[in-house]
Amino acid sequence: MTKFRKGDIVAVKGVVAGDHVFDGKIKVQIEPYHDIYVPIANLTMDRAAFEVGDIVILPTESSRHAEVLAVNGDCLWVSFSETEYATWTARFVQRVAPIIEPEPETIEAAPVSDAA
Repeated sequence: MTKFRKGDIVAVKGVVAGDHVFDGKIKVQIEPYHDIYVPIANLTMDRAAFEVGDIVILPTESSRHAEVLAVNGDCLWVSFSETEYATWTARFVQRVAPIIEPEPETIEAAPVSDAA
């Protein structure tokens, strides 16, 4: 008996090859095969690609936000404040969407009339 059989749902590890989403699909690079376009709904995150400056949380610890200061392999050095630091294992960490401040509403000035 083999480990896999017809009907099994499997995952193939790949690397997202770009940020562009077209028709709900994103390009995934699976070595040594050709790139494929996969519906985003069919993807699950195995480990995010972290960059310095990313805002992250470690759900198992708390919901405190931290900023990534350095990345080394599967380890992230993060900061909670100017004096509070930690090293987290990347596979347990989640990126937090950046907080986007709404732009202030612009108010157009009323036209000035010379007919007085």
